[in-house]
Amino acid sequence: MFKNTLIFEATDATLITDNGKVAPLTLDDEDRVWLTQKGVFITDQYDQAVTRVMTGQFLIVAIAAEKVTPEVSKFMRICQRHLGILPQWQVIVGNNPDFDLQAQAMESGIKTFWPLAELRKTLAPWILEQNKILTDKTEDADRSLRVGVAIAQGKYDVIEKSIESLKADAQFDYRVAFHLGIYYDTQLQADLSLQFFTKSLELNSKFIPAIYRQAQKLLETGHAADSLKGFERLEMINPKNPDRKALMAQAYADIGDWDQAKALRDAATELEPDNPLARELNVRIAFESGNTESALDALEQCQSTNDYFIKKLNAEAVKLSQNGKTEEALRLYEKAWEIAPAGVKFRISYNVALAHYRQNVFDRALEYCDRAAQECTDPSFDKISKLHKILNEKVA
Repeated sequence: MFKNTLIFEATDATLITDNGKVAPLTLDDEDRVWLTQKGVFITDQYDQAVTRVMTGQFLIVAIAAEKVTPEVSKFMRICQRHLGILPQWQVIVGNNPDFDLQAQAMESGIKTFWPLAELRKTLAPWILEQNKILTDKTEDADRSLRVGVAIAQGKYDVIEKSIESLKADAQFDYRVAFHLGIYYDTQLQADLSLQFFTKSLELNSKFIPAIYRQAQKLLETGHAADSLKGFERLEMINPKNPDRKALMAQAYADIGDWDQAKALRDAATELEPDNPLARELNVRIAFESGNTESALDALEQCQSTNDYFIKKLNAEAVKLSQNGKTEEALRLYEKAWEIAPAGVKFRISYNVALAHYRQNVFDRALEYCDRAAQECTDPSFDKISKLHKILNEKVA
């Protein structure tokens, strides 16, 4: 498991030495050589660390930090999104973690803190113990850990083969329920995902990762007011998470409180000027004010996103199309399709086809209808085939 371990040394992480000087927070040279020889991947490059985490290859992640810096904050939130099913395998390495770092770790479910000087002698026996737990397949084994590893590695077929027994375990094991919530989230089944996050909290109301995920799913499934209850609980633990402030802003936007949405958007931006969720708020706020051009300009600053934001963009594009603003609608659809998750692209392509159909541009409509059919991941979505039949008749 050493080869599944990554250590991130943030370039902006520093410590105060015994003589009062500021120095980089890095591993001892002897430790670095020993760990590298064991196969541990060590990097101080943020982009490289993020890329490696997102491959699913690295399951154990240690962050050398004593305070929350911009790189440390962003990296911990990346791990929360992609390795949130394995918080017990995330470690903070540093001698004196400050309150803000402890608060962010608590929100992420991270409970393991090791002194920098003891990393090598602590990590080796700990990894051996984790490997023993992972490979234990007796009745008393920690099955939830194996499930978490399968999800982190994208081995969803492993989950599917055991789905019924896992559902049974989820009735009494809050960790299995949480993992199933993550699994169904990856499958874009929001209602089932919410169901299992809720079950996890019924079994353990203080399990913070489930509070966060449940609040997100409540927001995404149209229960904005209820989502705020969970987000506000987390605000009491860690008030310096820009992602959550932006999500709360989304929730207030959904219930029509745009003043509060703007205030939280501003708070998120103050904590992290380039926060991607806050940028999405800029788009929504511009549309709400009726400034389509500003909204489209703001959208150019947005990157890959989730189904929730795409649905908001899709709704705006439909309104533009229905109001005869086809050119603006198509620009919006084009950018939305570019940043949308693969599993929802077909809905955008279908709506682009409809926009062209309303303009009597049937050949272009058919082109996008064909693309939608190729992209479709929902067998029950029969609108594509119905439109395709109409378009074939028109083109003929």
